[in-house]
Amino acid sequence: PMKKTILFTLITVLIACLTACEKPNLKSDIEEAKKALVGTWYGAGEVDELGEALEWQEYWEIERFQDGSYVYVNLQINNTEKAYKISEEEGYWELTTLGYTETSDDGNETKYLTYLVNEDNFEYYLPGWDPIDVRIQEEKKKPLNFSLTPPDGYQEADE
Repeated sequence: PMKKTILFTLITVLIACLTACEKPNLKSDIEEAKKALVGTWYGAGEVDELGEALEWQEYWEIERFQDGSYVYVNLQINNTEKAYKISEEEGYWELTTLGYTETSDDGNETKYLTYLVNEDNFEYYLPGWDPIDVRIQEEKKKPLNFSLTPPDGYQEADE
């Protein structure tokens, strides 16, 4: 019984620490959230807003600057066709109590709703998406094996 009590206590403390030690969601503190978003962020996706597998896997890096500008690089890979697409975009970002907006230099504007903002994670989604099931997720720590270089032997896809 003593071993079980100690094990139960350790598990309880671990769960409490994991819950309490998680960085707070800053989306209600816009100024702190904006500071947290400055820097280089990484993301990847292979499902659409309905959770269906996409033909193209996406990998991206976005650098957000304090002045509100950003540089975005996106690599899409189709492993079936051994093809890739790569694109770059520059523009301006804004975070308000209403959500997150990106406006590219060519005038395209996309408005998102924020789900989570902290120093390590940024999660957001398009209006109409169910944020419990599908969100765009970015992290500040570069994932292992993350690369925006197309795999060897892949050809650039026609647009």
